[in-house]
Amino acid sequence: MMHQSGLVLDRIAALQGVTFLPGSPHKRFARDIGQTDPRNFTPAQVRHVAHLAWRYRRQMPAHLVPPADPYAPEQASGTDAAANGGTQGKPTP
Repeated sequence: MMHQSGLVLDRIAALQGVTFLPGSPHKRFARDIGQTDPRNFTPAQVRHVAHLAWRYRRQMPAHLVPPADPYAPEQASGTDAAANGGTQGKPTP
């Protein structure tokens, strides 16, 4: 699998210093992935690491935080919104 392994490893290292709620599955995942061989990361694990970096962004170095939550739904563009009944800037009567 091809991914930015350096960025993923840096995010995993930074997650080791994050304060999680007791018994949190996020905490368990972060601790477990820190012990996993990076060559065995799945695409879902890489995406979840990015999600945790987004979720705990206030405790992470800014350069490791993704620009948006990878699990967030895509935003509709203007033409898609018009096709779905949007007014695309036209005033409503």
